[in-house]
Amino acid sequence: RADAVRVYAARSAIDAALAGSPGRRGRLKETKQRRSDDARRAAAAAFQAVKEPNFGGAGVATLTFRDGAGQTFATRRFDGDDTLDRVIRFLATCDLGVPRVGWRVATDTTPPSFWCDGWALTDVTTGSNAISEADVTKTLQALGLWPSAVLKVEDLAA
Repeated sequence: RADAVRVYAARSAIDAALAGSPGRRGRLKETKQRRSDDARRAAAAAFQAVKEPNFGGAGVATLTFRDGAGQTFATRRFDGDDTLDRVIRFLATCDLGVPRVGWRVATDTTPPSFWCDGWALTDVTTGSNAISEADVTKTLQALGLWPSAVLKVEDLAA
C-alpha cells in the first residue's frame, strides 16, 4: 500500500519542478537584476568622459527628459551627429526618472550599444513618436531630435 505522505511529497516535488521553485525564481530574478545593474554601470562609465557641447554651438541638440508623469528630470546638450546610444549612456547616469531594471547590451560591438527594456522612450516634441532599440545607431539629426526635443522616459514597471 502507498504511503500517503510520500505520495504527497512526490507530487509536490514534481509540481515544484514543473512550475519552478520559488528559490530558483528568486535566484533568476537576482541574476537578471545583477546583469541589468552591470549593464547600466557599464553604460554610465562609458559616458563619464563625454563633455557637454557649448551652448549655442553649431550642430548642438538640446534634449529635455521627462518621466512618465511629465516631470522634467534632466536637460542636456549633445552634438547633432551623436547617436542615440550616447543619449542612452547619458540616461544610465541619471538617478531620477530612469528605470533600474531591464538594462542590457543591445549590440555586441566595440564599443557596445546599450538599451533598457524597462522603459518606453518617446519623442513628445511633435507627437508621440516611439523610439526603439532599432534606433540606437541613428544620429539625433536622423531621428528628428535636433535642434531640440523632449523625450519621455516611461518606466514600464510603474
